[in-house]
Amino acid sequence: RRYPELARHGAFSAQERYSPADLAEVVEFARLRGVRVMLEVDTPGHARSWCAGHPEVCPARDCKEPLNVANNATFELIEGLLRELTTADEGLALFPERLLHLGGDEVRTHCWTSVPQVAQWMQSRGF
Repeated sequence: RRYPELARHGAFSAQERYSPADLAEVVEFARLRGVRVMLEVDTPGHARSWCAGHPEVCPARDCKEPLNVANNATFELIEGLLRELTTADEGLALFPERLLHLGGDEVRTHCWTSVPQVAQWMQSRGF
């Protein structure tokens, strides 16, 4: 897979990770019972763990949540991850559902307003 560092560095422990095979097993188990598994990638908040493998997507070393909206690398990572998890690129989609949930709740904006680069980006766009 394209982003193994997200699980390797972002999980609480090695036992608290799902491999692609684990995910396929869960999806198939559910499918056989008429249950659809919907993916949730909770962004931009609740993504603090992404900083361990991709520090460039976080506003600052001491401000790791929510993700850095002023850096295009953030959107490239989100797009790449969603593409890998949900599309049939190379037949490797982990989640066959066409629906997904992006969270968006509980976004604490202190990091956005206190990190100059992000604050300037937001101000230039009328936020």
